Order: sequence, then structure tokens, then C-alpha cells
Amino acid sequence: MDKELTNGTSEPIFYLFAFTAFEIGRILILAAVLLIYLIILSGNLPIITLICLEPRLHTPMYFLLCNLSTLDILYISTTMPKLIYICHTGNHIMSSTACLTQLYLFAWFGNTEAYLLTAMAIDRYVAICFPLHYSLIMSK
Repeated sequence: MDKELTNGTSEPIFYLFAFTAFEIGRILILAAVLLIYLIILSGNLPIITLICLEPRLHTPMYFLLCNLSTLDILYISTTMPKLIYICHTGNHIMSSTACLTQLYLFAWFGNTEAYLLTAMAIDRYVAICFPLHYSLIMSK
């Protein structure tokens, strides 16, 4: 009389059928997404490396630019790997936890990028409008 009791709940999942409808379409999407991802990485990694290695570039503007490049890599890396995985394997199932995590990180990186762009705009405003006071203002 030993019955195993199980909980009847299950985690909700999402089915992403648009990416797996046709084999040739999936391969084209995979190639395009992979190419875009590699272009973004190859464009931002040299910026980060150059700014970190060159002491003359350790100024507020280049510090913000380095952070923007890092944020751009993180921003795109929240969605692209899963999209590449879906297009490569044809597994079109995504758990709600993964979806919400991806959504949260995408929104967080997007908001952080907006704040960083605002800081860069303020930095350029001070440099253009108050060029003689720029070093004094930025050293505070």
C-alpha cells in the first residue's frame, strides 16, 4: 500500500516555434545571429583591451567608454547565446525561470546603459561648455 505521492505542479514553459518552422530558415537565422554576435564581440573587446592597457587613456571619457563597451557585451550576451542554442539544436522550449532571468538582465543592462550614456553626455557637456574648469570639476 505504499503509494508515492507526487505534486501535480510543473514549471510553465514557453515554446518558441518561430525559430524552428523551417530548417533552412533556422540555419539562416543561426548564421546571421552568430555573425552579429561575433561582430559585436570583435568590436568591443579591442576597445576594452586598449583602454585598460594604455595609461594615456585612463581619463573619465575613456573610462565611461570602456564601461559602455563592457555593458554592450553583457547586454547582448543575455539573449544571443540562448537564441544561438535554439537555432542550432532546434530545441524550442524555454522555461519561465530562464525567460524571466533573461528579461530581468536585459532590462537591467538596458537601464544601466541609459544611465551610463547620461553620464557620458554630462562629461562631454562639461568638457565643451567649461573647458578651462574641466580638470578642476572632474577631479572633485
